[in-house]
Amino acid sequence: MAPSPSLLNLIATPGRSALTVNLRPRKIAPEVIWLPCAQEDPMAYNLLGLTANAYLLLLGRQAVAVDATSPFIIPLLHSILREEKCTLSALLLTHRHIALAGKPQGQGLRDFKRAFPRAPVFLHPSDAEHEEGKVSGFVYDNPIGSALLSALGVETWEFPGHTRGHVHYYLDRSGGVLCTGDSAVGAPMHRSEPGRDAMCRAPVPVNEDDGEAARQWSDFLHNSARPSIATICPYHGKVYRNEMPRRVEFLLDQLRSPWPTVVP
Repeated sequence: MAPSPSLLNLIATPGRSALTVNLRPRKIAPEVIWLPCAQEDPMAYNLLGLTANAYLLLLGRQAVAVDATSPFIIPLLHSILREEKCTLSALLLTHRHIALAGKPQGQGLRDFKRAFPRAPVFLHPSDAEHEEGKVSGFVYDNPIGSALLSALGVETWEFPGHTRGHVHYYLDRSGGVLCTGDSAVGAPMHRSEPGRDAMCRAPVPVNEDDGEAARQWSDFLHNSARPSIATICPYHGKVYRNEMPRRVEFLLDQLRSPWPTVVP
């Protein structure tokens, strides 16, 4: 098994800037609208081509937003919901770092609650109880065992490593939609060549327990009963859609490597 990559491998090729990539919101599956945002982390985008991604999951007349706390994305939600004739039922956070978006820290989440005061915000208790989770001052709903999410058809999988309370959200539609948060980083937006766009774990300095993250992925990939996945939605980097099973195996295989992703 090859070592996880250095972030040097992710730096945009000279003359092929990531800024040429189309970053408009778009539907990447019948139930998923991708909301990319370069402004939320401009250094990561300009240097590495890694956007900060949010998603809107369309569930009939209702919708849930995933990791949509960027102040740059929130204004888009109203217009998209009107166009799709949906009501926003909840905001799902994969981990506590998402709660820090905006300036000052946590402003994005406060803006969200002003825009959608009736929508509960879900965050795993382990992250909600952390100081970073408390920045906004909100009381979060627990996504584990949530009756609302179950009724909407959204599964929550505990996936610690990047943070202690990191979770995945899974939708059993269109071949399987997996929102991975920061447990998996997509390739740079400009990189589309087959065989060069596998995912990797976040760099060691930003993972609470990188060894645990690798174990979680190893256990997941060794589970022969795991649900199907065709669309992979990371918080950073390229989004993968309508992928075949062997291609999904290739994209995820690097994530279980015992070798960490290093910062050059």
